[in-house]
Amino acid sequence: MCIRDRTICLLYAAMGNSQKLIGYELGTSEPQVSRLLRGAMQKLGIASKSHLAGWFGSLLAASSPPPDTPNP
Repeated sequence: MCIRDRTICLLYAAMGNSQKLIGYELGTSEPQVSRLLRGAMQKLGIASKSHLAGWFGSLLAASSPPPDTPNP
């Protein structure tokens, strides 16, 4: 799998999708998705898919621009 596919795989997992669905969407096998997620989560120090979702959420929050402030 290329880096883009790996990133998409992690994102799908963070959204709560099953490994079977992720494999289908990426055109790979469920065991391949399982190995990829296990390895990536170990490298990131993440213990569960719910922690993965929180990790992605914090990344998105940090990269989003601040909300516009109203002019008085």
